[in-house]
Amino acid sequence: MATNGTRQQPTAANSRQEALAQQTWTEHDALLIAIHSLEAALAAAVPGREALWARQVAEMLNGVADALAEHVASTEDPDGLFAEIDDTWPTMAYRVERLRRQHSELIEQARALALRVEYSGKRETPDFHAIRRRAGLLLTELRHHQAAETDLIQQSFFVDLGVGD
Repeated sequence: MATNGTRQQPTAANSRQEALAQQTWTEHDALLIAIHSLEAALAAAVPGREALWARQVAEMLNGVADALAEHVASTEDPDGLFAEIDDTWPTMAYRVERLRRQHSELIEQARALALRVEYSGKRETPDFHAIRRRAGLLLTELRHHQAAETDLIQQSFFVDLGVGD
């Protein structure tokens, strides 16, 4: 996700919608920082430091899950982004519902992988190849999810869908 300085400025939204969009982009930026920290931990050398690597990866996975949970709490709040989209564009309800389901699935995946990594780091040599693959899939899903949210915001708030133009 680009930083605020490179985002296209909204043109058609009201101030509440602009504030919700900005809040979501700020949360996406925080999640991106957590994602980059996880990527760095995943890319670190493993041989001879398996337990340390596993602890660091688990910590970064929990950081991603925490950042995502904060975003979910904000977005799914009764006064949050999804409620505003539901109220403004009821035809977008199916997209909002899909994103809500993805929220819980993504948090669950991150937490489950963190537990798996923590457990394997304590009991045995972690299968770091498998952990990297699974984390990579999670990170790809997170990026697709963020893009879908950004597209939804753009289409709901900033694209002129006026009738009779």
